Amino acid sequence: MEKITPRVHVYGMPQCKTSLRALDFLRAVGVQVLNFRDVKTEKLSEAEIRRLADMAGSAEAIFSRRAIQYRALDLDKVTLSEEDLIRHMTHEHTFIRRPLIVTENQRIFAGFHAKRLREFFGMPVPDFRRPKTVAVAPPV
Repeated sequence: MEKITPRVHVYGMPQCKTSLRALDFLRAVGVQVLNFRDVKTEKLSEAEIRRLADMAGSAEAIFSRRAIQYRALDLDKVTLSEEDLIRHMTHEHTFIRRPLIVTENQRIFAGFHAKRLREFFGMPVPDFRRPKTVAVAPPV
């Protein structure tokens, strides 16, 4: 049985270390990156953000509360609706979680976590835990 190489579209920023780490990881594990879209220079439309939010199950799943503007605008002090989240992501690219990794069959992964990405793609997850050592009494 031939192994199918996952193919993805990545949304992020080229100066974002998390986006760059994700790209390096994807390429290292054999995922084909079809294109990388810089969300700062190629802004996402409201329709695109809605489509990504639908794929993720909610706008909340692709919204970044780590953005500097989140606290600067006191958004941490109010309850935001799905419409509010979409509006903020449409007007300010930093509210979009990075990276967004979208497969050809419209599955989406937001952010970067190597183990979870391996699981997302159905890849084996190596166990890097150290083997347990048994304490041995010193010789008498």
